[in-house]
Amino acid sequence: MTIRMTRVIIGFFPLFCLINGAVCLMILPFNIGNLLTFLLGLLVLLWLAFEKHLIEFFSGGSRRIIAYAAGVLAAVGLAGFFVFFAATMLHSVHTPAQGQDVIIVLGAGLMGDRISIPLAARLDKALQYYEENQNCLLVVSGGQGPSEKITEADAMATYLIACGVPADKILRERRAANTTENFVFTKELLDEYFGGRAYNTVFVTNRFHAFRSAYAAKKTGLDAQCLAAASKPFYFWPNYYFREYLAVIDYLFIKP
Repeated sequence: MTIRMTRVIIGFFPLFCLINGAVCLMILPFNIGNLLTFLLGLLVLLWLAFEKHLIEFFSGGSRRIIAYAAGVLAAVGLAGFFVFFAATMLHSVHTPAQGQDVIIVLGAGLMGDRISIPLAARLDKALQYYEENQNCLLVVSGGQGPSEKITEADAMATYLIACGVPADKILRERRAANTTENFVFTKELLDEYFGGRAYNTVFVTNRFHAFRSAYAAKKTGLDAQCLAAASKPFYFWPNYYFREYLAVIDYLFIKP
């Protein structure tokens, strides 16, 4: 019974990934990150379809070493994911101090020129902080991706202005193409804006992105506290956390 239940769960996993990935592709901006869950499901499905042949192929001679190495790598990868998830949760529960000088909103993909669900959550969280700290400056950071009609910074500024934020309280950083550049280019803007005076900042992103963002901010030399917005809707979590885990591996070990 236990073996049968295990096989049912294993068989359900790729189906879940395929459905979840397809929904993400319909609702979120089309890019390689939002395709990952679908590709994972497809990979597992192919493994299940050719399981007997693959086991036979890797059970003989030196190929067995490859199978053992793949098993160890998978175990390390799974353990690493749980460490990443715990670190992300720890970073996302922090409550920043009131009265900071700047709120930095990190960009996320647009749907053409429309705000995506993750980005709307970031902007709404920034607005909550701004309502209690209206002397602060807002920086919206994000360039223009291949499928985007305008820069993320311009889309975010339009959203904030529509919600009542004065245009002169918003700085637009339009060059950044990734998280590191968000902080590098934003720091350049702020250093110029404050003319050498000290300033403190809060950056806003989604919970799944909190750990990597905090690391990038620190590496850039920007003294920033994290204000984490919800990773919603919850049924996108597999996509959000899986792609972010791969991004963290790339950020920490491949292109540090």
